[in-house]
Amino acid sequence: MDESGHSEVEAESIEAGQQGAIECQTPEEAEQIKGLAGEITDCRNVLTAIADETRLQLLVLMLHDHSPRGLRVADLAEKTSLSRPAVSHHLQILKRSGIVESRREGTMIFYYFNGVGPIEDIIGLFTDLRNIVQVMMAK
Repeated sequence: MDESGHSEVEAESIEAGQQGAIECQTPEEAEQIKGLAGEITDCRNVLTAIADETRLQLLVLMLHDHSPRGLRVADLAEKTSLSRPAVSHHLQILKRSGIVESRREGTMIFYYFNGVGPIEDIIGLFTDLRNIVQVMMAK
């Protein structure tokens, strides 16, 4: 890890991206790719959060829940083979990504899906990626 917390591979990738590693691009393409790299960085927490099968399972359970209150850690642990600490850990990752939010009622904390913003960011990222690839493939 370097001083910014990136692995050697990440640091090299970031450095290569900043130095314009692909030399056969027009200035417009270089700017689009630079913007895409920024979008990827912005979406990193969401991509990491949804890359885990257990977190996806928790999201699906939350989406299937029709209660406006949300679900507690104990509710989710009961519906999965996970311990309460494991559920809590995964929920914190989802919460940091913005996909899940929580609401306290007395001593109880309810978690619910609220990923409209993060999902829109991911859709935007992949739309931009598709557009860049289409332009490059057309050459």
